[in-house]
Amino acid sequence: MKLTRDFFIPTKYTAKVNPKGTQAEIYLINERGTFQAIGFGGRRARPDFNYLFRTNEQRQNYVEKYIKNAQKAHDEKLERLGRKKNFKHTLEVGSILYSSWGYDQTNIDFYQVVEVVGNKSVKLRKICKSVDHSETGSDYVIASKDDFVKDSKPMLKRVREGNTITLNSYSSAYPWDGKPKYETAFGWGH
Repeated sequence: MKLTRDFFIPTKYTAKVNPKGTQAEIYLINERGTFQAIGFGGRRARPDFNYLFRTNEQRQNYVEKYIKNAQKAHDEKLERLGRKKNFKHTLEVGSILYSSWGYDQTNIDFYQVVEVVGNKSVKLRKICKSVDHSETGSDYVIASKDDFVKDSKPMLKRVREGNTITLNSYSSAYPWDGKPKYETAFGWGH
């Protein structure tokens, strides 16, 4: 059985409140000397809260605080969407990114931008790396610009804020600052 809002809302409610600047919906119920409030955020079917209060003042204070938090969350969401919409990356052909990933070990992969596609995307290819220096159990690696990994094909990827790119479910790529990056040395976990 799929639950909807109607399941949680009594047939007789005293007032319904739709605060401006939010996607919230609040139902107020006065029944048999009790003060109840049920609040939903966004398009959720289940309520964010469903409480009984001893006094109308307690209920009112709680609802006002909920509305204030809902308005703040709505404003932050609009701000994030605006930043995302207006974001333009600064990556260019030849820019190098690195990815650090691994479980029980650290691996570093480097990628080079081979094509800029519009304002939001780039094509990347994996490039080789070399060891700059080593310590016990640790290698510090640097990128080998224009030395592409054999059989690496260009990947079209969307660029996010901070010029970061999600490569897959377990790793992202970040702009490389040119400094050697730590990775677990061969034989110490690889």
